[in-house]
Amino acid sequence: MHTLTDPYSKEATGLNCKSVFGSRLMGKDRTGIETISALLDLPPPVTDSSYADHNKHICGVLKEYVRDEQLGAASRLRALYKDAPKTATIPRPLAG
Repeated sequence: MHTLTDPYSKEATGLNCKSVFGSRLMGKDRTGIETISALLDLPPPVTDSSYADHNKHICGVLKEYVRDEQLGAASRLRALYKDAPKTATIPRPLAG
């Protein structure tokens, strides 16, 4: 069986996860993937439960990435202002 048509292969799982990620980037949900799949004459998208599982996985990865980025930014700021006098005002970003 071809790896992309076998729903349990790593390639198919990765492709399904990428399709969910892509739909989320476009602001669409599972029905958006259904429409695109039908227009391109592709097999139907993942089931509702698989879609939810992929969403949870993507959300976890994004949370980890954002946390690491924020920790890195905080570390760079501490290093940048380590010699600043205690009374110095650290600039804040402008709102908007």
